[in-house]
Amino acid sequence: MNPLVSVAITKVAKVLNPGEGLLRWANSVGLEGKTLEQARGSGRSSGSSVHQVMEALAGRRAMPRKGELSAAARPYAVELYRWWTGNDVQAHSVEVEVASQVHRFHGRMDYARWCRAPGCHCFGEGVVLGDVKTGASSPFPEHLVQLTGYRVAWPESGYDPRHVCGTEVLCLPKGGEPAVAYPNTLPDAAFLHALALWRFVDAQRDGREMDDDEAALVSSFAGARSVLT
Repeated sequence: MNPLVSVAITKVAKVLNPGEGLLRWANSVGLEGKTLEQARGSGRSSGSSVHQVMEALAGRRAMPRKGELSAAARPYAVELYRWWTGNDVQAHSVEVEVASQVHRFHGRMDYARWCRAPGCHCFGEGVVLGDVKTGASSPFPEHLVQLTGYRVAWPESGYDPRHVCGTEVLCLPKGGEPAVAYPNTLPDAAFLHALALWRFVDAQRDGREMDDDEAALVSSFAGARSVLT
């Protein structure tokens, strides 16, 4: 691959909807009457604040005081807190770096929590991988592909336990609506097919030949339609 390049999971996920997420965001910003710079600043502030609250809930730092959170970030922070404490979430880790040497991709998910699902065959010793999406009432397809990539990389990333019971997108809607965790049921093949498409497009854009590993991955893309639709 080009040469030994590791691609970000978020880039792979976006290959399914190139530019569509940006259009959705721009449309919502316009409907709110905000300028581009106002929206960018608010989004960065909200995301940073939510991660600070998550790190505090996981015991990694002190809980931010109300005055340290922007007005835009407070509803998201409150709903994250309510979801986390209401479900008695026990963090395995937060801001989790993962990478696959086999398939050469990497990423950072928001959290891994201990599985507490009744009757799960892990008996409380597995983890659920999650990512938070502020301002989203439900996950977009690329969010599910992104979570699938994290799951594919987890066994290679050196974490204990190696067993993953599931993945979820934690949506924090606008307007202070309750947080909802959406389970992700996509198979690993969904991400690998998206990765194959990204590798093919990347090679075409750079005007280069694919190496044997890339060609083998891309050759499996014929089955992607049944997986992703």
